[in-house]
Amino acid sequence: MKKILLVLFSILLFACNSDNKPDDALSVDEMIMILKEFHLGEGSISQLRLSGDQRTEMREGLYDKLLEKYSIERETFYSSYEYYLTQPTVMDTIYTRIIDQLNHQLPEEQAKRARQ
Repeated sequence: MKKILLVLFSILLFACNSDNKPDDALSVDEMIMILKEFHLGEGSISQLRLSGDQRTEMREGLYDKLLEKYSIERETFYSSYEYYLTQPTVMDTIYTRIIDQLNHQLPEEQAKRARQ
């Protein structure tokens, strides 16, 4: 838990001081893809009856697997996320698109469950 708080604090601290887009920043589409999967995974993990340490361990594993899946270094993701935090309009667009994609997926998921 302390690690997550430290990372979030660092992100917020750097977000206040950073106006330049990193050279290796992920595109908006890449951020949408990764953040959507992060949030879906975190939602699943939060539903499990686990201790805080177990939940943290699972989240770290989730992050590692997703970053590996997309061949993205953790530092690249975090620096990109920090940059987009300084761009509220872009970040709003990112989360609007994530919500739109999830709303589009919902009927498909419901249909799948109904068939099972």
